[in-house]
Amino acid sequence: MAVNLSEADYEILRILQENARASISDISRKLGLSRVTVRQRIKKLIESGVIKKFTVILDDELFEQGVQVLIGFKAPDTEQLVEELGKMDVISEIYVTSGRKMLFVRR
Repeated sequence: MAVNLSEADYEILRILQENARASISDISRKLGLSRVTVRQRIKKLIESGVIKKFTVILDDELFEQGVQVLIGFKAPDTEQLVEELGKMDVISEIYVTSGRKMLFVRR
């Protein structure tokens, strides 16, 4: 289902993509809109599913040992997937469990 967005909605989204922590006051000042209007538009964007979540992106180069990530998922063809994942430099460990064809990968 398509959602009709105004120019203001697109500008709000642009600002939030640059900084998800931008305050409603900052956004309203930048766009020349009232805080109430900005708050209502953000609420509408969330409720309509345009904004799914606010998140944090880490710069793993700033961490001494990088960021450790463990990912688990089902894999119908674990042998081929393990072979392909094993070629990737960012993958440090691969664990295959028995029974449910589950695969865990550590970065």
